[in-house]
Amino acid sequence: MQNTWFQEGQKSGLIIPTKEIYFQAVVSQEESFSLFGSKIIGGSLKLHGQTEKTIDIKSLNIIPFRKQELPSAALGWLGGGDIKVSQDDSSGTKTKESFFEVRANVIKRDDVDFFQGRSGVLKIELEPKNLVERLVITVKQVLQKHYKI
Repeated sequence: MQNTWFQEGQKSGLIIPTKEIYFQAVVSQEESFSLFGSKIIGGSLKLHGQTEKTIDIKSLNIIPFRKQELPSAALGWLGGGDIKVSQDDSSGTKTKESFFEVRANVIKRDDVDFFQGRSGVLKIELEPKNLVERLVITVKQVLQKHYKI
């Protein structure tokens, strides 16, 4: 960016650590109950553009605070993601509903290209629940969402 003027506060680059790689995922409030109410057995990751390669996860860290701003606009509707974003926000990172963040420490592989800002899908394996337990949870969630119970 030779011969370029920067405005005050404008981002001019990123510092990328080389020791550890982690993947940030967002989970809607409706789906978050499963994360907090179940035992996590494991997880795996597939990056867009390299979906034939499954990447193992060292550990998962669920951040127990609701957030309203996405780490990247690619996770919202305007960027092709699943999270509803506010139409008033030009950056595409302000969400309509709050969400939870999950950080997965990734086991580095030589045959996978890890680039900053690359998107993918994190699969979290939870302990199984029977049909009755899942039905009760679903009914409770519907009542809570629509009637604020």
